[in-house]
Amino acid sequence: MESRYVVKQYMSRGAQAETFDALDTESDVQVILKLTHKADLSVNQQNQLLREAQLQRKISSEFVVKVLNAYETASDIVTVLEFAPFGDFETQIQKRSAPFDESAIITWAMQLLLGLKHTHSHNIIHRDVKTANIVLIKDDKFPNAKAMLCDFGIATENDLAKTVVGTPYYMSPQACKGLNYGQKTDIWALGVVLYRLCTFEYPFFAGNQIALRARIASGVFQEVKGYSEELTGLINRMLEQNEALRPEAEELLKDPIFESRIRHFKYNEEADTVEGTQ
Repeated sequence: MESRYVVKQYMSRGAQAETFDALDTESDVQVILKLTHKADLSVNQQNQLLREAQLQRKISSEFVVKVLNAYETASDIVTVLEFAPFGDFETQIQKRSAPFDESAIITWAMQLLLGLKHTHSHNIIHRDVKTANIVLIKDDKFPNAKAMLCDFGIATENDLAKTVVGTPYYMSPQACKGLNYGQKTDIWALGVVLYRLCTFEYPFFAGNQIALRARIASGVFQEVKGYSEELTGLINRMLEQNEALRPEAEELLKDPIFESRIRHFKYNEEADTVEGTQ
């Protein structure tokens, strides 16, 4: 590990990577170090991880976690990420017993759609949008923590993709069927994320992948309850079976549900940032 990074605390371990809370001594900024062990990866997978870092560096959005640095050691690929003190949505869902506030969900939806709009403008499909890949950070411009997309490990720069990847519960009907799909597969997955934030459940659930794919292909799910028609309608639009009819991020951001928020936070499209009102 480069000497400029001082590990403060172990955070978590996944199937192939460990994460640490660390301090960048050159900038005196708190960061996350993601160490992926080469021994657990093929050469192709190692190249894919480096590609992930390159893709994320290409994306400069307030709503996408910044890759600050990436390098190799003899044993690991190290990705240095912007610090997210509140963890991810999945962690928040597992800890909560009370429903999320509707206003917070709508604001998070706006932020994530802005992140996807910017990502898609670079012809990049994330392909693994899920609650575990959305983190929260403190931002004084927003009454709740700001939501940001992360983990572009299986992103692609192609407009259309066919490879079946991603987490099964978030897969679009097109991905399930092995059909070509585009950027709107991310919109579907974000619809699943919002559904989970409202219900703590998946819109499509089954005990095995074959049954799950059949459920997703059926398009039948329980309507979200306890929230406004505007929010449930937004989720339903995202979970549109027909990809041709499913809106893009830019179109969804024109929904009246976001109008006052975008105006209030003074979204700067050219810079892909928002400014708080005085």
